[in-house]
Amino acid sequence: MHTRRITDTEARAWMDVLLRYNLLHVAAEASNGSWLAQICPRTPIRFLQGPHEVLELVADFQQQLRDATDVTL
Repeated sequence: MHTRRITDTEARAWMDVLLRYNLLHVAAEASNGSWLAQICPRTPIRFLQGPHEVLELVADFQQQLRDATDVTL
């Protein structure tokens, strides 16, 4: 899907943004570059296998925000 390599640093920056804006409840990076993320306290913990899946999560949030904005316009 992606045409360029996504770095661990980029994934960390995006996870920081998601946490800062309270779009994620918790996120933790494993030593192998995978991530554990939970959107709300009572939702299942998601296992993201690398930076590319972090960006897919970000894209999902962006699409949801766009959809919500389109409805209110």
